[in-house]
Amino acid sequence: KATVSVLYWWVKQKQNMGGTFGWVEEPVAVGIAVLLATIGSCISLVQVYDHLRHWTHPHLQKYITRILLLLPVYAINSSASLIAGDPRVPVYLDSIRDAYEGYVLYQFMALLIELCGGDQELVRVLNEKGRFTEHHLFFQLPRKVDRQFLNFCRKCVLQYAFIKPILAITTMMCMAIGVYKENRYSFDTAYLYIVVVYNISVSISLYYLVMFGVELSPELVYFSPKSKFLCIKSVIFFAFWQSFLISMFGYFGLLGQHNQEELGVKLQDFLICCELLGVAFLHHRAFSYTKMVEEIKDSPYLMAHLPKMDPDAAAKSRAEMLVHLKTVLDVNDLMQDSHKAFVKGTKDSLLDSGYDHRDDSPQGTPRGHRNPLSNNMAHEQTPPERALGTQSDVAHSHAGSDDEHDQDEVTLCRRT
Repeated sequence: KATVSVLYWWVKQKQNMGGTFGWVEEPVAVGIAVLLATIGSCISLVQVYDHLRHWTHPHLQKYITRILLLLPVYAINSSASLIAGDPRVPVYLDSIRDAYEGYVLYQFMALLIELCGGDQELVRVLNEKGRFTEHHLFFQLPRKVDRQFLNFCRKCVLQYAFIKPILAITTMMCMAIGVYKENRYSFDTAYLYIVVVYNISVSISLYYLVMFGVELSPELVYFSPKSKFLCIKSVIFFAFWQSFLISMFGYFGLLGQHNQEELGVKLQDFLICCELLGVAFLHHRAFSYTKMVEEIKDSPYLMAHLPKMDPDAAAKSRAEMLVHLKTVLDVNDLMQDSHKAFVKGTKDSLLDSGYDHRDDSPQGTPRGHRNPLSNNMAHEQTPPERALGTQSDVAHSHAGSDDEHDQDEVTLCRRT
């Protein structure tokens, strides 16, 4: 309340300096914003330290820790943008932040999958549901809630994780050649097209992430999925629409007498720094180590399948914590999940639909006809017992053929 009162007083005193929002460039306002962002980052980093120290459930904690690191990334980015004098610095910093933002959104989905028991257990649960869904946005979802549904939702969330870095690189390139023009909605500026592509991508990603959570709400009831999703949405989705509204204010000249583009960026970074403190408390309630242990105890499946570990066990050295941090920073699991979604998942979908790629032979054997190479492969892979039985059957048939041949000779002699 004291901070809000000081800000309100400062706004009233500085309204006539540079227009309505010119006060965000004042040293006092910048100092307050950086202080709030620093406090929020410290709260988040304490939670990260707690998870690294009590590394009892790595398959869950690596995703939680990556989500918690989003707040320090935002705090460093927004604070540096407020302090920097060059207007190009915020654009470059925002590009780095946006790339990590897309990465974190998929980490949240991966966390939900692990809370349901992993891919194999989740596919089993989805197959048991046997339900159908009619939800769709721009194109129809697979109607049945099964393995294809999981793979489709994973693709929709992953596309944002890959499109976001591409847009970040495109933004830096357009900024370098002078065609970016932030907060200008004109057909001759790159900002308009980047915003349109970003909006479509993030909308699809969040839509199918919500659909995934809705379909699995009975399995996730022990883990407060709504509060966790609110934490992610408050940082990613709300920050985007806040930036969009500020850019519209700048477009209509409502920000003040200063440069509308530069002042809009400063105002956005100031608001993010102030909001991070509240988001840090939300993250503490949703992603703390204590909260994770309580949720695991409430889940019958995780209690039955996870190994028994002492929740009070702590890392014995800093070197051990550094190993845990290295696991958090490793992105190989993202590459594996991408291969699983876009390569392996596509093959599984074809098999589920009745298509078998093994029917495609290099000799051009038509589909539905037997490939002659398959008989040779089957013969080479015949088990020993079955092979013995096959040889005896062949010998038996040969013996029967010899007896018939002898009977034919006797019959011929009698006729003669």
